[in-house]
Amino acid sequence: MRTTPEHAAQIAWTCLYGATAVLALAVAMGAAMIAAPTAQAQTFRLLHSFTGADGAGSSAALVADAAGNLYGTTQNGGPGTCNDGYGVGCGVLFTVDKTGTVTVLHNFTGGTDGANPGAALIRDAAGNFYGTTLYGGGGTLCQSNNMGCGTVFKLDAAGTETVLYSFTGGADGANPFTTLARDRAGDLYGTTSIGGTGTFCNSGKGCGTVFKVSMNGQEKVLYSFTGGTDGGYPSAGLVWVAGTAYGTTGGGGERGSGTVFAPGSRHCYGIISLIDPWAWGV
Repeated sequence: MRTTPEHAAQIAWTCLYGATAVLALAVAMGAAMIAAPTAQAQTFRLLHSFTGADGAGSSAALVADAAGNLYGTTQNGGPGTCNDGYGVGCGVLFTVDKTGTVTVLHNFTGGTDGANPGAALIRDAAGNFYGTTLYGGGGTLCQSNNMGCGTVFKLDAAGTETVLYSFTGGADGANPFTTLARDRAGDLYGTTSIGGTGTFCNSGKGCGTVFKVSMNGQEKVLYSFTGGTDGGYPSAGLVWVAGTAYGTTGGGGERGSGTVFAPGSRHCYGIISLIDPWAWGV
């Protein structure tokens, strides 16, 4: 049987919940909803419909804890005042339990704490969450509306949000729209959609980067895209398979249609050779 994205999501949730699978659906624009079907009948039960005050515009996957509570982000909504062109509010971090009760864990202000989280959270064994915001932070080189260049943040088990790194919009990258990956040492890896040292994209403001952020807030650019055959504008997270990191870019490549990449130097159509990630010097 061919597995469609819808089937893949259903299978993933069946592994977590067995016969009473929960499928989370996020509607990208407007007030999003979370719905749950039964595994047999496939009839949907609405768990929660966002009002705007508790979030709006969720476009990211959910992550579950051992008790079955779900955690996620909305790109808009909440009491913050942002002007990103997609709606009101600066976004929220939320949790929803099996009864559909939503609790807002953090309301982004659009200031140094970040704004407009568009990607999924990841969770460590201690119950801390990590994620990125597209805007906000202390950077000033990115948007004419002075919304900042994005952040990497931590939300601890007590609900306190801490910015681990604030992008400047220069060589370090800008505007991450990425779900993070985490190694055994706790270091975080992701991509920024613009910024870096490439001059072919974004009016010379960079074609995106692959980065690493440590728990003490140190950022290291592992690769800066040129916008040429290596690609440009990465907006998705990295996937680690048997010690190798894979990712995609939305632009660049030999046909200008994007690439699939891993650390290395040998190029074929849309692909950088698949080599040990230590080639990035991580």
